[in-house]
Amino acid sequence: MTPNGVFWDIGANYGVFSLSLARKFPLSNCVAVEPQPILADLVAKSAGINSITNISIVRAALSDKSGDLELTIPLGSFARASLTGLAGGNKVMVPVKTLDDLLRDYPPPTLLKLDVEGVEENVILGGERVFRTAGPDVLIEVNEARYQPLGELPAVKLLKKHGYNFWRADHRENVPLDLARRLGTHSHDVVGMKSK
Repeated sequence: MTPNGVFWDIGANYGVFSLSLARKFPLSNCVAVEPQPILADLVAKSAGINSITNISIVRAALSDKSGDLELTIPLGSFARASLTGLAGGNKVMVPVKTLDDLLRDYPPPTLLKLDVEGVEENVILGGERVFRTAGPDVLIEVNEARYQPLGELPAVKLLKKHGYNFWRADHRENVPLDLARRLGTHSHDVVGMKSK
C-alpha cells in the first residue's frame, strides 16, 4: 500500500485492515465493503471514534451480479457469514453489488483484500473491468487450498488469466507459490500481483 493508494476491503468484517490502513495512510482512500449490518455499523462507529475520515463503508455483499441475496450468519460467529447457503443461523436479505459497480462511486483500487467466505470466484467474475484495467495487488483468503492444489481453485484460475502471480502473505521470502501444491491444513492469505 502506498501513502496515497486506494484500498478496497471486500469482506471488511470489523474493519481491522481498512481502519488500520486508513489511519496509517491518511492521504489514502479506503473502501470497506461489509454486508452484515452489525459489522458495517461497527466499522462506521470505529472510524468516527478515531476521527478516520478517509474511509467509505459500502453496506452490501459482492458477487457476479447485482441484486439482493440471502446472507446466512451462523449462530455465535459473526465472522463467518456467507452467501453460500449455510445451514442454520440467522438469515438476512442484503443488497449485492459487483466489483465493477464500485467503480462508479470510488476510484479504482491499487490494493484489494478479498475475504468472502467461499464466493471469491463470483466476486472476481463481477470485477472484469477492475482486474483488466486497474490490476490491483490482491490479498485473498484461500480456505480450499488445503484440499486441492492452489492452481486448481477457481478464484486463482480467474486471477491467473488476468496475469497474476501468487505468493504466501505470511512468508518474508519473495518466492512465487507452486500452484500445483496444496498449502496445508488451514486457511491461508495469498498475495496476487499482476505481471508488469
